Amino acid sequence: MRSEGPHKETSRLAGIPLSIFIITRNEADRLPRTLEAAKALSEDIVVVDSGSTDGTVDLAKAMGARVIHNDWPGYGPQKRFAEDQCRHTWLLNLDADEWMPPELVAEIRVLFAGEGPVADAYALRIAEVFPGEDAPHPFAYALPPVRLYRKDRGRYSASPVHDRVDLQPGVKTARLKGIVHHFSVRSIGDPADIEKLADILVNAERPAILFGQQVWAARGQDEAIALIRGLDIPGYFNGASRGLLPPGDPHHFDRTRTLAFSKADVVVIIGTPFDFRM
Repeated sequence: MRSEGPHKETSRLAGIPLSIFIITRNEADRLPRTLEAAKALSEDIVVVDSGSTDGTVDLAKAMGARVIHNDWPGYGPQKRFAEDQCRHTWLLNLDADEWMPPELVAEIRVLFAGEGPVADAYALRIAEVFPGEDAPHPFAYALPPVRLYRKDRGRYSASPVHDRVDLQPGVKTARLKGIVHHFSVRSIGDPADIEKLADILVNAERPAILFGQQVWAARGQDEAIALIRGLDIPGYFNGASRGLLPPGDPHHFDRTRTLAFSKADVVVIIGTPFDFRM
């Protein structure tokens, strides 16, 4: 009986020519959920680890992934290395803190049924899920990058910073309906997350701080202005221009956010509810 389990699973997935790859470093707490969903789609799951010390490697192996060590060269090069380890032409990239709900898994299975995908690359909506939530809020911050694609039609950029798939000219693309759940923040106030954000801000070429309506509600305008002057960083205030829209209006925030994002490469947002406008 014990020998039949893996055989049945491999047989069930034999018709899906799809490899799934994930890059990791110290993701033992978040990786199991990601791998469990991935196992429902592929028998070729590749984990490229850059030196975990928390048991990530052993966990991934125990869950059936092929684990390969590669010293960290940057985001793009690491994902290109992972692409080269995959056995199939069709690739799906997930991060260790991303999870595919059952409806997205089912959608991808249907995509590969019959004659297979009609496009060469598919964008997936990836939506933030914050601590205390089980699913993205309807207004959660989300991006639709290409994550499911043929590796003979596109590859990850070689940039060590930018995390995107560069497609060949003329490649046919489409978008899936399902949403990837992105559990990027382990907890509010996690020292590791704060340190990571601080490093990103310090190393940014054009950083900025965006202040939400809660700064006004707490009467913290003076402290906010002192902060940006002390750091010598541009600041954008939702509600600073008292017009037809009140400070808490989402349209007002969207205009302010758009302005900040158009001017800066990294934006730190302060005083905005996580479950509404991120």
